[in-house]
Amino acid sequence: MPVQDAKDHLSEVISRATSTGEVIYLTDHGERLAAIMPAERAAVLDGLLAVEEHEAEHGPIPADEARKAHDVLVREGVITD
Repeated sequence: MPVQDAKDHLSEVISRATSTGEVIYLTDHGERLAAIMPAERAAVLDGLLAVEEHEAEHGPIPADEARKAHDVLVREGVITD
């Protein structure tokens, strides 16, 4: 979606993303610049990036710790099992 279109209809774009769960990419001359997505999806993405960064610095996360983190995400409703 062109940035100007999103700007002109921001509340509708946010509503669409939150009601459908989709990621809406904002573009300029066809190039993706940013995205609007439900906060829950962004939280999952943040978590995946944090794991990636942690593993790059410290090596793989032990399975028992990964399971604990997964259980918290499920309990909090961020992901489903």
